[in-house]
Amino acid sequence: MALHEMLPTEAAEKVHEEHAELRCNLEELDRALNRLHCDLGLPGDLSGVSEVRSVIRRFQAFLPLHFRRQEKSLLEKVSDVTPELMELTRQLKQEHQYLTDFFAAFADSAKDLEQSDDVPGGISRAKLLGGAFTNQFRRDIRVEENELAGFL
Repeated sequence: MALHEMLPTEAAEKVHEEHAELRCNLEELDRALNRLHCDLGLPGDLSGVSEVRSVIRRFQAFLPLHFRRQEKSLLEKVSDVTPELMELTRQLKQEHQYLTDFFAAFADSAKDLEQSDDVPGGISRAKLLGGAFTNQFRRDIRVEENELAGFL
């Protein structure tokens, strides 16, 4: 079976489009997190909270769909090509679960910043988790696109 028969062009294009959209959302999340700050002894600047929450809602709606679609349209088809690709796709699926869990921890940390008894600590935690999530997700996208370049 030829590679182009395994993965329709539309499926590969959809993965690229979604990755581009996700990169834009990751950049927006980074900007919103950078707006959050808290100086010692002063109330925190929570002006970025609504923006952070807006991006979180987009990820909550889109991330599970993206992972399911990618696993169904790409990873399941690629995994049968070689044992190495089977292992790679298994690892990528595990990474999807890890990112899902990591994102949930970040979303929880950003949920109640205004009501926190420790606003500086809450901001620090949200920024730390959010920044780590965006970095890890970018890495995941790069790995997928590099390792599966022949299929995309």
